[in-house]
Amino acid sequence: MKYAWIEGEYLPEEDAKISIFDRGVVIGDGVFETVLAENGIPEFFHQHFDRFEIACKKLKLLVPLDEREFREIILTLCAKNNLNQAAVRITYTRGIGLPGLDIEPKQKGNLFITAKEVSPALRNDHSKGVAIQISQYTSHQANALDPCIKSTNYLVNIMAKHEAVVSGFDDALFLNEKKEVAEFTTASLFAVIEGKLHTPPLAAGILPGITRSVFIQNAQLLGMELVEEPLSLNNLYQADEIFMTSSLRGSKSVDKIEKVNFKIEGKWTKALRAAYFKSAKVDRDRHLY
Repeated sequence: MKYAWIEGEYLPEEDAKISIFDRGVVIGDGVFETVLAENGIPEFFHQHFDRFEIACKKLKLLVPLDEREFREIILTLCAKNNLNQAAVRITYTRGIGLPGLDIEPKQKGNLFITAKEVSPALRNDHSKGVAIQISQYTSHQANALDPCIKSTNYLVNIMAKHEAVVSGFDDALFLNEKKEVAEFTTASLFAVIEGKLHTPPLAAGILPGITRSVFIQNAQLLGMELVEEPLSLNNLYQADEIFMTSSLRGSKSVDKIEKVNFKIEGKWTKALRAAYFKSAKVDRDRHLY
């Protein structure tokens, strides 16, 4: 039997239900975070909690728990589900509030947490890269409110990914309204161009990815020259290596964008991935209870 945590209770997943009048269901009024947990210890959770807290404050949602309370729930939930490596999803909606679009600032939200098994191949199989389609949608459409908010309304990301898969690709790349490179549907972008590591700046309209920030820190520690400046598609097509980063994947090489092919598993990609996994272990060890 698998369990979920919902409003203070560990319930069998089939019994964990929310109201059809929940604003998260009705109008997508909520936020979420996804984090990878090893033996119940979530990676870089301090940063994830900070981002979650900022999003709640921006959306006038009361922060439901403190960081330690979240950690204790995740630890227990992973143990109850017998998961060594888990994708933990924290979802927080405004609950059953006022009708229409009005907000009651003191309204108690609805919090639920799930933990699902992660295939080891997601992080460890690097035998092939990811094929990317340029999306017809823009990052501005995907992050219309504020790029730092992981809203439960993911329709643009869903459609972009679906259209890419239907066309024979694995994922999609968003450009912003200036036609600058932004991000993938659920991941950040890095490219090695002429011996420098490039990544779009936050001003390009991208999510401040937690994994992205760790890769940036490690690149600086490794003495790699980092450039956070706008990238055009022409710039990107000159890259020697391109990879994506996210909490569940760590990183994955990109082997094709539209009809342009790239080398996978280059030296920068492998060095930064190895540094990331070391950083993740240090972070988990730091927060063991």
